Amino acid sequence: MFRQWISAIVVVVVLASLARAFVGQEQGFNIGAVNMIQWAGGVGSAGGGHNVMFGHEQTAVGGWPSASGTQKETGVFTQVSSATGGPASVVQSAKAAGNQQHATGAWSTPTSSQGQQMGVEFSGAIVKPNGAGAVTATQSFVGGQVQTLLTPRTLSTASQVLGVTEYASVVGAPCSNPSVSNMIKVDLGQNQVVTAPYLPH
Repeated sequence: MFRQWISAIVVVVVLASLARAFVGQEQGFNIGAVNMIQWAGGVGSAGGGHNVMFGHEQTAVGGWPSASGTQKETGVFTQVSSATGGPASVVQSAKAAGNQQHATGAWSTPTSSQGQQMGVEFSGAIVKPNGAGAVTATQSFVGGQVQTLLTPRTLSTASQVLGVTEYASVVGAPCSNPSVSNMIKVDLGQNQVVTAPYLPH
């Protein structure tokens, strides 16, 4: 038995004129997943999992004196578990989210700003009560973000990459009662602001 939900938010705003040029972009992703196995034992096996791949990109391009910007983020999320032999219980929970935004103007005192955030939180628990058999559970996420802003006076770039794996395995025996519980949380973030002196067209 498992549940999953995935949402992505992509917002693009581009405003430009000959006298004033502005680029604003924002995009993000949010993945939440729960994977559960309740195995009463007996002949056979049980398994469950999720596989998610995502990617989105935004680009805004304009002529002089307009600003240009591009940003992109991609990622792969995997969650899988299996149980064989005697009774077993597996619960996996995962959250992965990211967002990036930038804005720039090419008038007066041009200012460019960029921000990126990305984080992962995994937790897992295995219980193998009184019985032979094996249980494994793995969760992983690999993702990256990159963004670039360009105006007639400034250039700014930012990028970050995150890779996380959580793994648990139990091999039980008669009269044994092993259990595994683990959790990991990782957060990344970066911001930058660039201001260029005013130059008449």
